[in-house]
Amino acid sequence: MSETIKVDTRGMSCSQASFQAKCAAINNQELNTIIEVLVSGHSSCESVIRGCQKYGYEGTFEHIENEDILVTLKKTK
Repeated sequence: MSETIKVDTRGMSCSQASFQAKCAAINNQELNTIIEVLVSGHSSCESVIRGCQKYGYEGTFEHIENEDILVTLKKTK
């Protein structure tokens, strides 16, 4: 069974959002772990996905409301 970690980075800069997501990725290395990150803006979304790729996470995103985007990261390797 996979664990889901939720991180809310709305209102943070791209680098802060990416840092928070990377901390969650580094601390959760179990296969099939899912990290859901709420971000504000598309550039933060891209930073979060790119930042977590080197830790074995693949990312997808969906627009929630206004500028808010839900990034879903899944540990695949």
